[in-house]
Order: sequence, then structure tokens, then C-alpha cells
Amino acid sequence: MEILKQIEDWIHDCSEVSSKNFLWLVGPPGCGKSAITASIADQCESKHILGAQFFINRNNHNTTNPNCYFPTVARELARQSDTTQRHLYDTLKKQSYSVATLEKAAKLFVDLVGKVASSDPTKPVVILFDGLDETNRDSLEDTARIFSQLFTRFREFPNVKILISSRPEDEILKSFKSAPDKRFVELLLRTDDPTCLRDVKTFLTQRLQTIAERHGLSSIGWPDVDDVEKLAIRASGLFIWAVTASNYINARLRIQGKEILKTVLEQFDEEGMDEIKALYCTILDFSYPQKIGNPWIFETFRRLIGTIM
Repeated sequence: MEILKQIEDWIHDCSEVSSKNFLWLVGPPGCGKSAITASIADQCESKHILGAQFFINRNNHNTTNPNCYFPTVARELARQSDTTQRHLYDTLKKQSYSVATLEKAAKLFVDLVGKVASSDPTKPVVILFDGLDETNRDSLEDTARIFSQLFTRFREFPNVKILISSRPEDEILKSFKSAPDKRFVELLLRTDDPTCLRDVKTFLTQRLQTIAERHGLSSIGWPDVDDVEKLAIRASGLFIWAVTASNYINARLRIQGKEILKTVLEQFDEEGMDEIKALYCTILDFSYPQKIGNPWIFETFRRLIGTIM
């Protein structure tokens, strides 16, 4: 996909002249930030250039405390080698970290990342922070400010590559947009951008081909090229729509057969950003049909969803 190619090019540019240490992947909900970040993480891990990753999820309180971000990444980095582990141990022994603060943790992070990067200046050291906007709301402004202050800290290490993904929240925009350092790249994801539309179509094509192979449908020409095109139009640049729809098709294929793709298409005769709710309603309608005989199934569903909400 084009967006992945842009990020890969950024990662492998370790030139002292053109290298940018930070990339901010920013966009609205559903545009595919987490999917892209996860894909980059897998690629970097397979190439042995993934230093560490931290996925922030508001539904997991253990990940939304910013005081945990840098120490967790430092711990992952320390596992890279005995030398790095010894450096972290010596640093902690010399300095007092009995009172954990975000500033102290950031300082430790910078020191350790520099140590890892200097061991091989030609090899990228990739660190990923996904979902910065899901940081505890009371701490988001300070967290964004501290991250923006890091933009100037890795000038000596052009092979340091730190990717941050988030929604365009005001607290983050304020800090990141005012940062003067030029080693910072902003990559904006827009669902109406032609690149995003093409990437969603590419994802659906590859995903449905994989599903077809899994269910033995490749030999009969499923999925139809025109149907994939229509499905991509329905997605309207929303990765979350494409992922949800393809997962649903995969789950129902064995029950409803290859016609499930046309069934999904028939439910949506317009492309549009607001169709995600309609997609969820369609999935629920098929999963819990009105003629189902056991009322306890509905009661179980009601209690489960009621507890979540």
C-alpha cells in the first residue's frame, strides 16, 4: 500500500542530511492508523529493526498512564542485548528514579535509545507509539508537550525512527505544530484522499483473496472483481469499515456461501462515511434474527452489551 511505502522510505532514510527522527501519523477515527502501525511493527520485527512498541488503549488502564510509556519501552530496548541491559542497569544505579516522573522517564528513554542507535549507525532503530490521543485525558497535554520536546533530542542519531500515531486532538496539535525542529514529519490520513481510497481497495482485494483461498473459492473466480470494487466504494476510505466487513464475510461464508458478499453490498447502496453504524446493524440483524426461538439469547446479548456500555 502507498502509505506503507512512504513510512518504509522514512524508516530506511538514515542520512545525516535528510533523515527525520519522528513521524506523526495523524487522522480521524477509522482511517486505519492502528492497522498501519501494526503492519509496520510486523515488518520491522521481521527485519530485526523494531526496537520497541507501545500500543495505548483507553479500554486498558494499564496502557493509558504516560508514566509507563518510556519505562516500558526502555525495558523492551534493554532486552535487545546484554550491553544495553547493563547500560540501563548502571544508569538506574547511578541516578535516583525512586520518584517516577514523566520528565525523568523521558530522559532515561533518550539516553537508552541513543545507546542502542550508536551501536550501529547504519541500522534503523524503530520505536512505535500507537494511539497517543488515548492517553489519560488529564495527562494528555503534558504528555504531548514532552513528546514534542524530544523532537530535538536525536539529532546525532539519524537512524532513530520514532513513529507516533494519534487522532488530531487539540492538546497534541498545540504541542506538535509549535515544535520548531525539522526532524519531524507529519503524515495526514484523510479518508477522502485518493491514496487512502486506493489503499482500502488494495486491502480488501488482498483480504478477500486470502478468504477465498481459505474456503476453496479461488478456483471459481470468487470474489468477483466488480464486487470488490463496489465494496471498496462502500468503505469510502474507512479502514475500520473494510476490516469489519471483511471479517463478517469471512465468518458468514461457511453458513451463507459465496452470496454473502452480494448480501453485504445490497445493504449499502451509497458510499459514505456514516455507513459504519449501518454495517454493525446489518451484522447484528444476521447474527440475531427475529425468528430465533430461544429468548434467552436476546437477554444474554442485552445484558452483555448493557454491561459494556
